[in-house]
Amino acid sequence: MLVVDDSGSLSITEFNELKQGLQSFVQSFTLGPDYVRIGLVQFDSSARLRFGLSAVSASVLNAINSLPHSGLQTCTSCGIALADQHLQSAARPDAARYIVVVSEGGANVEADTLASVALAAQSNATVFAVGVGVGAFAEELELIASDISDRGTVFDNVPFDGLGDIVDDMGWDLAPPLADQNVVVTLKANPALVFTEASALSGVVTVTPQ
Repeated sequence: MLVVDDSGSLSITEFNELKQGLQSFVQSFTLGPDYVRIGLVQFDSSARLRFGLSAVSASVLNAINSLPHSGLQTCTSCGIALADQHLQSAARPDAARYIVVVSEGGANVEADTLASVALAAQSNATVFAVGVGVGAFAEELELIASDISDRGTVFDNVPFDGLGDIVDDMGWDLAPPLADQNVVVTLKANPALVFTEASALSGVVTVTPQ
């Protein structure tokens, strides 16, 4: 789940660059119903689920391009809590769960609940904290992010349009899509049939009479 700052400290130019960065981030993954799905929560003084977990890349990119900019205050805990709630209700039981919080500044609404909300989310998902631009509070990013010894979960001073550049540094625990897996097909010998084609994507083996 992406949790994205929409507060008033973001200018229209910065917000449009941030949308470009979010699109680059999404394009770094292979989406699919049994693989990666992405949803997005936007927060200012409150939080809104802009779209739930989706496996359709084009739909996700279009939805990001259409995100509005409200320019109100900053309730980071509202965004995290809503993303955590959606993951618990909509994620596949066997799927790795991630929350990526993208913030430009510090919380000024319900800031006293941020620690407890972040801790609750960390118990259900790996939480990354990404500070875009130069206005994010380093201490707050550390508070939001999961503490994992072998993985960087805090990224600061990331350019608004540079989210795609940090994907490889985030250490995702994702199985490869079926097309990237080795598929072994074993056929019993039958002189009346000739093996002609196997498709890893569809799982279909084609045979023709000899």
